[in-house]
Amino acid sequence: MQLRSALFFAVAATAVLAGCSTRSVSGPSSPIVTARITIHPAPGAPVLKPDTEATIEVINARLKALGVGNFSLSAGQDISVEVDGGVDANKVQLAMHASGVVEFVPVAPGATDPFIGSLVSLAAERLWPGDEIASASVGPDANGHPAIKVVLTPAGAQIFGTWTTSHVGSTLLIVLDGRVVSLVSITAPIVGGAVTLTGFDAPLLPIDVLAAILDSGPLTPNWRQP
Repeated sequence: MQLRSALFFAVAATAVLAGCSTRSVSGPSSPIVTARITIHPAPGAPVLKPDTEATIEVINARLKALGVGNFSLSAGQDISVEVDGGVDANKVQLAMHASGVVEFVPVAPGATDPFIGSLVSLAAERLWPGDEIASASVGPDANGHPAIKVVLTPAGAQIFGTWTTSHVGSTLLIVLDGRVVSLVSITAPIVGGAVTLTGFDAPLLPIDVLAAILDSGPLTPNWRQP
């Protein structure tokens, strides 16, 4: 996925992050800290500068998508964000702790549609091996209900259009970190790469948190959370 946010750390060109060194970055103004949220590297994974910087960029994109304006971020052997009292710290924690691996998984013919939160087998068919979401944002569906508007990359749009054309009547699962977060009923071919995700009456995650994760892409493997 190509991230939609610019690198937020002005000191990125000169700061060095390796071993026990630390980078501190702030949002528009220094917050009065009321909550600190921390993520650690994956068990046994080394702390490498490129992976850490890429993960910082993803976290920054998620915070911006959630509308978090004031925050302080530091990185070294872990990555921490401090937020003030005007921020929903629980949403920040949910956004930071999601590895963010998104998969489009067809329901096998004859199988019962799973429910939101169901685990998906690693052996299940995927429409593509990687991440093909270009952007995601919250917006109403045709009936005015909460929805997430997803735009696929050109490659993803082509695969998705071909698959939906030949699978009208099927169900497609949107899976985040191995669990179903939305079901898409294919009632007609979906071409052009625009997909509307609905069914958030009992969501696995708050809809704005889910949209922020879909929009920002996954954490790098060395920082994905267990």
